[in-house]
Amino acid sequence: ICVTGSGGGWTTTVAPIPGDASVSQATYYLSQVESVACPSNGSCYALGLYSKGNDIAGALAYSGWGSSWSYKDLGTIGNVYNLSCSASRACVGSAIFYPATGEPQAKLITSTSGAFASVSLPLPSDASTDTGTIDSVACAADGGCVVAGQYATRSGDTAGFLDSETGGAWKSAMVPIPAAVRPNRIL
Repeated sequence: ICVTGSGGGWTTTVAPIPGDASVSQATYYLSQVESVACPSNGSCYALGLYSKGNDIAGALAYSGWGSSWSYKDLGTIGNVYNLSCSASRACVGSAIFYPATGEPQAKLITSTSGAFASVSLPLPSDASTDTGTIDSVACAADGGCVVAGQYATRSGDTAGFLDSETGGAWKSAMVPIPAAVRPNRIL
C-alpha cells in the first residue's frame, strides 16, 4: 500500500505488482514496500519486493505519487532497503543478491530520473571477496552519494567501508580506525 499526501489530503493506493506474483508458504506475502524517498513534493520513489513463489523474491523499483504508481522489475534479489534521493531525482539504494552458487552479494540500486538499475558494489582493494553489506546510503546532490557498510578483508577481519559517488563514478575506501583496535571488534 502506498500512502501519499500532505496536511489533510492523503491518498491510499495499492502498489502495482507483476503478473507472476504469488504467495508462498515461505514468504507469506504477495508484495511489500521496504524503503521510500521523496526528493520533492509530488515525486516519490520506493524499493520493494514481491513473491514469485518457491522462496524466490523479485525486487521492484517504484516511482509515483497519489494514485499513479509504476514499477520496474529489478530481477531476483533477496532483499532491498536503504533508499536515498537527491532533490532532482537521482537515487541510490541497496540490495542483497543471492546467486545460485556462492556467497550473497551486496548491490547498489541506482537511478537517474526514475531509470533504476542494479550495479555491483565497489569494495576496498583488501576485500577478500566481492561480498559486503550496506548499512546506510545518503545522497546530497546528483552524482554526490555515499554508501556505508562492512566487508571481510583478506586477513579475515571485518572492516568498515565508505563508497562515494562523484559524477556517476564510484570509489571505495576502508574506514580508518585507531591502530590499537582490531577491525573485527568495532563492528
